Amino acid sequence: MSNIILGDYPTPFYSQSNTRYANGNPLIRKINRACRSLEPDLALNLDVADYINEKQGSSARDAVLMIVKLITRSQQQHTAINALSLLDTIVKNCGYPVHLQISRKDFLNELVRNFSERPSIRQSFVERKILLFIEEWYQSLCKFSDYKQDMQFIKDMRKLLKYKGYTFPKVKEDDINVLKPNKHLKTQKEILKEQEIAQAAKLEELIRSGKPEDLKEANKLMQVMAGFKEDNAIKAKNAILEEIENLKNKSNLFQEMLSASTVDVTNDTILELYYSLKSSQLKFQHIIEEEEQSGDYDNSITSEILQLNDTINGLLTKFSSMKGDSFEAKGISPGQGGSNDVGDLLDLIDFSSSAEEPKNKDRPVTMDDLLGDLGSLNISSSHPQTSNIQLNNSNMDLLDTFSAPSPPPQQKTNTAFDDLLGGPGSKPSTATTVEDFNPFQEFASSPAKPSNELIQGVNDGLLSVSFEILSKSSTELSFKTIISNESSQIIDGIAIKLAVSKNNSLELKPQIKDVLKNNEKNGITQEATVKGADLNKVSVKYIIEYSFGQLSGVVKLI
Repeated sequence: MSNIILGDYPTPFYSQSNTRYANGNPLIRKINRACRSLEPDLALNLDVADYINEKQGSSARDAVLMIVKLITRSQQQHTAINALSLLDTIVKNCGYPVHLQISRKDFLNELVRNFSERPSIRQSFVERKILLFIEEWYQSLCKFSDYKQDMQFIKDMRKLLKYKGYTFPKVKEDDINVLKPNKHLKTQKEILKEQEIAQAAKLEELIRSGKPEDLKEANKLMQVMAGFKEDNAIKAKNAILEEIENLKNKSNLFQEMLSASTVDVTNDTILELYYSLKSSQLKFQHIIEEEEQSGDYDNSITSEILQLNDTINGLLTKFSSMKGDSFEAKGISPGQGGSNDVGDLLDLIDFSSSAEEPKNKDRPVTMDDLLGDLGSLNISSSHPQTSNIQLNNSNMDLLDTFSAPSPPPQQKTNTAFDDLLGGPGSKPSTATTVEDFNPFQEFASSPAKPSNELIQGVNDGLLSVSFEILSKSSTELSFKTIISNESSQIIDGIAIKLAVSKNNSLELKPQIKDVLKNNEKNGITQEATVKGADLNKVSVKYIIEYSFGQLSGVVKLI
């Protein structure tokens, strides 16, 4: 047992009650599967992180308890190394609920359980990795986190280890940036959701502590969460104003760079500013709508956003002309009180149809809207022509009255009513006639070619992802990731991230673009190849990021 302990000698970190997590808990099974493999598996690690983000509650604490136990008490070194890799993954992907757990005094005491009083000449790989993690958390969470006041024990543990003679390795800047707060424009609803998750995690920890001062703080926190205090709403509004100010600074810098005598349109800083300003425009309309629907409407926010939007439109148009691209300015529709979300978004959506179409309101636009509402359902296929719904001949007659050409005069002997009843008066030739005019006949009767296998992924109502198997052998698998826009708005900033087991290698070809127009199907693709000694089973973990969200999942390709 290490003599490096924060505070008084702690109670046993793993009491008998903790054993209840070992049996029947899917989270513990996922952790064991990730840590018992021969080497770290990113796909399995991300699966654990997704489970924690989905379940919330006590899942963060359960995961941290189990992982640190595998790090310090496992008899097999590869298990401890895998557990360290898993810990790093959930810290970087699960946000404050996990950050709160790793900042607890008993967790940190357990983490350095096997450290000697003084550092040995040759430190083990596990010890060096733990020192690296503590330094990384100190440089990021303790300095830049929105909740850095809760990370005090990480700072204390680092100070104690340094006093004992331990030296900390240098942390890469990229690893620090991953843990820094993601500073981009968010709507008030998104900010409140993040606050709700963080406050729920803090409340659970305060209640679990049971100390009088913690219970008193928990009572105050419950009042805030219940809405008796407007702290959350005020913080959310201040965060929006702060980010608007940041966008103004970015637009000023972007304007200065574009006004230079020579402008390099491939410069990384210019491109970063361009995409940052462009993606922020997608949030403007939502922020204005939420502000108009709130009880304390603040016209100053609306005015600032409208003015900033005009500035950004001018800058993006100028930059696009320098690149030789076309850019359509995004408009905002203020002052509608949020009464009609679809109508408020019309100026943001790039409709390619003619201006006369909206005048004909009796066309099947309503049907399009109804079908669009189904975009949030997890349907196996997003294309109507490949749906699994089977239509009999009677249904096809009804459809043909709208979509098929008029049948020849001699084929009009049977009425649609006769077809629907399927009565004895209907002639067999009528069924043949229906098939002749079946608009899907060309596809249904075509010979089954050796088509590539298509595997459906996640559909979050905005984007859907699918995977097409291009070729496969015992040592190589080629596939294509396909992204479709299921919504009626333009989605940009789309980035595909894939991961496979470290037993295999993954080669990626460039993604063709990062923007999808409204309802654009199969608009973004990226080909990839998995190589391995023996590809009996191949699972791919994917994360599809876009300007205002992301979707993720694991797909089994073989």
